[in-house]
Amino acid sequence: MRIDLALVERGLARSRNQASSLVESNRVLVNGKAARKSSQLISAEDKILVLEAVDYVSRAGHKLAKALDVFSEIEVLGKTALDVGASTGGFTDVLLRRGISRVFAIDVGHEQMVEQLFENPKVVCVEGFNARELSPATLSERTGISQSLINIDLVVADLSFISLTLVLAQMLSVAPEAEFVLLVKPQFEVGKQSLSAHGLVNDHNLRAGAIKQVVAEAQELGLGIRGLVRSDLPGTHGNIEYVLWISPKESPNQSKWLDKIESVAKETK
Repeated sequence: MRIDLALVERGLARSRNQASSLVESNRVLVNGKAARKSSQLISAEDKILVLEAVDYVSRAGHKLAKALDVFSEIEVLGKTALDVGASTGGFTDVLLRRGISRVFAIDVGHEQMVEQLFENPKVVCVEGFNARELSPATLSERTGISQSLINIDLVVADLSFISLTLVLAQMLSVAPEAEFVLLVKPQFEVGKQSLSAHGLVNDHNLRAGAIKQVVAEAQELGLGIRGLVRSDLPGTHGNIEYVLWISPKESPNQSKWLDKIESVAKETK
C-alpha cells in the first residue's frame, strides 16, 4: 500500500493531500526512517510515525518529548533540571516548552547550543564541562551558583562516545533526589568490537546487555527502574536507542524488568 493511503487508513492524516504534505515536510517515519515520497510502498507490518509539528532545535528533542509523554508521571512544570550532554539543546528545548523553571545545560563541547536557548534566562549553559568531572562543587564553581541553591528535580542525558555507567554516579551526586531520564545508546555501551562494519548493534542480545549494564550500575547506586521505551527515532548510523527512567524513589528492581528489557531489545520496527 502507498504511504499516503496508509496514513489515511491508519487515522494519521485526514486526507491524501494532508498525508502528502506530511511526507514532503519529512514528518513521516517508516520503521524509523523518513518516508521518501507519497507513493512509497509499505506493508501492513511497517511501523509509521508522524512527528509532532513542533520544530525542536534538534531531532533529539522528539526522543525526549515522546518519552515524557509515555512517562507521564514525571513532573516538568516549575521544576529545575540538569541536561547532561546538552549539545545544540534538543532536550533543553523540550523542557522549556513544557514549563521547566530552570535548566543547567552542560556539555564537553563549545559553542554548540543554539542562540535562542543559550540566551534564554532560564538556561544556565556551561560549555567545556566533562560529565565525568561533575560534582556539587564543580557544578557550583562552573555556574557561579551556591550549592545550596542548586536543587535539581530532573536529570536528562544524551551522551555520545561514553558509557552512561561512567557518569551515572556523578550525575546522582548533584541530584540525589531527582528523576533520571536517560537516552541509552547501545553503540556507546557495548564497545567497538561489537559493532558491525557500519557501526550498528545488530544483535538484540547486545542491545539488551547494554540496557542491563546501565540498569545494573543504577541499581548499585540505589536507583530503580520506573520506565523503559524504545526511541522511535534511530541514532548514529541508524542504531536503535532506548529511553530509561530511573529513580531514587524506586527500590532497585532489575529482576522485575528483565522480561521487559529483553522484549524491548528485540523490537526492530
